[in-house]
Amino acid sequence: MSKGLLFTFILIGVFINTYSKNVTRANTILSQNRAKAIANYFVTEGIRKTCLNAIGKGETELLSHCKNGVICSESENSVNRSTILEFYQIE
Repeated sequence: MSKGLLFTFILIGVFINTYSKNVTRANTILSQNRAKAIANYFVTEGIRKTCLNAIGKGETELLSHCKNGVICSESENSVNRSTILEFYQIE
C-alpha cells in the first residue's frame, strides 16, 4: 500500500479475539486495543477511518474448545489469539 492511497469502495473489518486466560474483562480491553492499533496503522497507510470497522471481541467467539476452566496447551490456547480481516465491497 502506498501512502495517500484512498479506498472509498471497501470496508475493512478488523476483528480481534483473545485466548481465554486471565480475566475476561482484561481480555476484552486487550482485544479492543489491538483492533484500534491495527485500524490506526491502516489510517497511516492512507485508508480512511470511515472505511474501517475495528472490533475487539475478547473471549466472545473462541475458535477452539479452550475456555475458562478448561486446561489446554499453549498451542491449543493460541488458536484463540486471532486477527481476522474481512474486506467488503460497497456498492
